[in-house]
Amino acid sequence: MCPFLLSTSSPPRRLAGSCLSGLVLLLAIPAQAGAASGLSPLNAPVRVQMNVPDLTPQVPDIPDLREEVVPDFEDSPIAPGEVPPPPRADAPQEGEGAAEKDARPDLDTLFSMLRQEDSDKAWAGAAHSIQMLWLRSGSATVDLLMTRAAKAISVKKPALALDLLDAVVRYKPDYAAGWNRRAAAHFMAGDMGKALVDIERTLALEPRHWGALAGLAAIQQATDDDAGALRTYERILEIYPHQEKAEKAAEELRKRTGGVAL
Repeated sequence: MCPFLLSTSSPPRRLAGSCLSGLVLLLAIPAQAGAASGLSPLNAPVRVQMNVPDLTPQVPDIPDLREEVVPDFEDSPIAPGEVPPPPRADAPQEGEGAAEKDARPDLDTLFSMLRQEDSDKAWAGAAHSIQMLWLRSGSATVDLLMTRAAKAISVKKPALALDLLDAVVRYKPDYAAGWNRRAAAHFMAGDMGKALVDIERTLALEPRHWGALAGLAAIQQATDDDAGALRTYERILEIYPHQEKAEKAAEELRKRTGGVAL
């Protein structure tokens, strides 16, 4: 037995001839194996096979609620990229002593038309006029920001839209359409909480905003609150009795929840 192989504390001078030959033999084995494979001992590949368990966390499939229920927050009468036309020359202008209440009767009359007119054309005309009044900010800067935000939403870039709409609500905090459009961007980004906050702000400024109410109903449906969504759609129909999307959604929810018709 070679004492050097048993104890590293033994001095090298105890390495006997038989021990040396054994050590040479041990060194020669990998050298011969490398030579047989055409590789030098230092370059010979070392294959180590280990069974490593898959530690990747298993994430359950979560449905994208935004794809299941896409709310029509605005139902805008103009296409993304268009700017609301300027007010008529004889209309009261902002900063000329025309109080906001002077424009209110116009909206009240239009909302009354939504409930009283008998033809689809009359309903559509009244709804279009209301939406145009909602979109009119009185500021060219805000109109431009809103236009660019609408483009960003239309191409599904909510982060860009939010940057633009943050500026809108800071610059004009009493502009309901700005809060409503930002709610739509938050919804697209998947942030239901912030969308709800902006919907509440929109409805505080304009309780009859059926676009904001439609967004609220969509969030309620996405969170399995069908009864709440039905109440919201019924509220829309109180404001705009012939709103087709609300009519269809309410009818479907009545079937699902056993709710009663208005």
